[in-house]
Amino acid sequence: MTKKRRILIISNRLPITVKEENGTFDVRPSAGGLVAGLRGIHQNDNDDTWWIGHGGVFGDDPFTRLRRELEPRKLVPVPIDQTTYDGYYNGMANNVIWPQFHYFPSMMHYQPRNWEAFEQANRAFADTALEVAKPGDWIWVHDYQLMLVPQMLRERAPNLRISYFHHIPFPSSEIFRTLPNRVALLRGLLGADLIGFHTYDYVRHFISSAVRLLGKDVYLDEITHGDRMVKVGAFPLGVDCESINAVCEELDHLAPPQQPFQELNAPLVMLGIDRLDYTKGIPERLEAFGRFLRKNPDYIGKAVLVQLCVPSRQKIPSYGELRARVERLVGQLNGEFGKPGYTPIHYLYQSFSQKDVVALYRKAQIALVTPLRDGLNLVCKEFVAAHTDEDGVVILSELAGAATEMGEALSVNPFDVEDMAAAMLRAATMEPAERQSRMRGLRKRILEFDNYVWCQTFLDSWANITETRADKSVKLEPHAFADFTEQLRKARRVFLFLDNDGTLTPIAARPELAIPPREVVELLRQFGLFGKMHVNIVTGRPREYCETYFGDLPLNLITEHGIFMRSRGEFEWESLIDLEDYTSTRTEVKRLFDMFVRFVPGSHIEEKIACLVLHYRQAEPLFAESQAKLLIETLHALLGKTTLSVFPGKKTVEVRPLVADKGQAVEMVLTRHDFDPDQDVFFTIGDDTTDEFMYKIHPNNNFSIHVGKPNVHAHYYVEGPVEVALLLKHIHETLASDLAGQSAPEIEDPEPADPVGAADSVGATDA
Repeated sequence: MTKKRRILIISNRLPITVKEENGTFDVRPSAGGLVAGLRGIHQNDNDDTWWIGHGGVFGDDPFTRLRRELEPRKLVPVPIDQTTYDGYYNGMANNVIWPQFHYFPSMMHYQPRNWEAFEQANRAFADTALEVAKPGDWIWVHDYQLMLVPQMLRERAPNLRISYFHHIPFPSSEIFRTLPNRVALLRGLLGADLIGFHTYDYVRHFISSAVRLLGKDVYLDEITHGDRMVKVGAFPLGVDCESINAVCEELDHLAPPQQPFQELNAPLVMLGIDRLDYTKGIPERLEAFGRFLRKNPDYIGKAVLVQLCVPSRQKIPSYGELRARVERLVGQLNGEFGKPGYTPIHYLYQSFSQKDVVALYRKAQIALVTPLRDGLNLVCKEFVAAHTDEDGVVILSELAGAATEMGEALSVNPFDVEDMAAAMLRAATMEPAERQSRMRGLRKRILEFDNYVWCQTFLDSWANITETRADKSVKLEPHAFADFTEQLRKARRVFLFLDNDGTLTPIAARPELAIPPREVVELLRQFGLFGKMHVNIVTGRPREYCETYFGDLPLNLITEHGIFMRSRGEFEWESLIDLEDYTSTRTEVKRLFDMFVRFVPGSHIEEKIACLVLHYRQAEPLFAESQAKLLIETLHALLGKTTLSVFPGKKTVEVRPLVADKGQAVEMVLTRHDFDPDQDVFFTIGDDTTDEFMYKIHPNNNFSIHVGKPNVHAHYYVEGPVEVALLLKHIHETLASDLAGQSAPEIEDPEPADPVGAADSVGATDA
């Protein structure tokens, strides 16, 4: 992306540390994964980037002075009083959200007043951003402390470009649903256009929570929220390889006596670097190291563990208890295995500079990264980046987000002390060739996907959403009819793609009641008189239905969402996709549908050749919806490695081949007929999420119309099938008048059309 953007970053803290002494401020850059990840765009001249966050200063007068001082650096502090900040940060963010999201519900301590402080603080961040924001700005919100901010921004400024990145795990829906104020947190995040996580597991958990708790409709990685589509994606954070490499070069030029940590001269050095937090698995790691020495006494006197614990959240009592436990274990193990000249565990409770941390990485042959749960963990990546010698071993918890990217590391269960001790032995005895091969694989990936690439990948995905997503559709008014009439007259050919149920035929309780209105059928028949007109029925209905009601019309029939097609004037059906995978999985899908029908009265199954559809329009709404959400989750898990997928619709759940969608069918027809956008026109009309695939085909040339409420993918919308019939009538009269050399007639108010056979019948959902 080369176009200059104005980006507002919002995070809990600014990327600085501020100390006030004698009325002046000492402002220094701070460290951390988020700071390193975003430093590139904040300091990039190609973009005008401002950073909004708390500056650590309280009180009106010092805050005002700090804001003036930070403005030249494009830093904007957020005003929050001390009491509110403590309740928001320590009380809610770190005593409720943090433990719950890391699967430690027993550590959660919820108090309503802290939730109130959380709302107030999030409001302060949003208000500050809106003070700074200008039209066209990009606002990027970061992390769990600010989960309400996206929606707060959206409410005040609906047209803002907003994204959010979540830097800690997102738990399974079973864990998340136990959280107080869970719905408010979900809705807060859904205020964004793009929501980023570190792994696909977290994406799946978030989508599952949105489905189960809010009843949202989801297709792949998009969530329908009101009249917007929210994109969800995985973007694993990288490390600042450039600065790490610069420190490595500096260390390489130091004489041996000047190298840091000369006292660490043991033959085997293992290293753990963590914030002192109960999620990091430090006690379990210490116990595993003790177990390693007991089972392998030859390493006593040779192997040392350096454990650096960075002080964290010292005001929270549980963190003080953890520190005491860690220090007791260190004392016990040093007492058990230590001897003159040998201290098995070097415990360091302090913060270090980047230079010292990189020096520790280079001193160690083995990195112990064994959190009990971690959103990503950058220590393992920094260790790899610092090993320019392409040697060393990473022992990595399978419950760290980074485990999905680092297959060459030795994976361990951090709760299993024996497993970790065995991994330590394997790492210590690994052949040099294997060590180096593993490290080369890790380094290649870490260096290619550093913090800068992470940031650009996220911004590019965000830009793509913004640039390709259609504006919310507007109601099709008479003046738009006039514009379209002119296009019809000038066009060499006109391609019309029509959904059936809910579009041509009104919605009904059961499929067998769906009978197209007589007037609409007659209009479709008369379209065959116009040589330039190419009409296509694109429906989810089976072939038998289409043959019954549209079989003798001069048009193409495309059934089961693009699986089968019968061309105009033909009698044989052609299959557009391979159905082998569907046939082999159909039995298990049918079993799940049967179970649903058994427990949800009023539901029934519609069986097609290549699709199975569960209808529950006649069931009790709330109960049926809740059961449908559970069924959808089960089907997603079942179909994950097949070519099939589950498609929720209007009171329906359908399973069909993933590649079968109406958009593919539209594209195929246009290709077969050599569609030329300079000479031909086409339009698509539908009412369901399945019809959105049609709207997305050639959006700049597609006169797309959604039936019902506004839709983000369609250019226009009309209220119901009666208006669709009016539009078809208008098209017919325009083409007929052109043939007769007359002008198009005025548009009249529509009248409901009588259906064929039963005046009171209404159509079924287009599953």
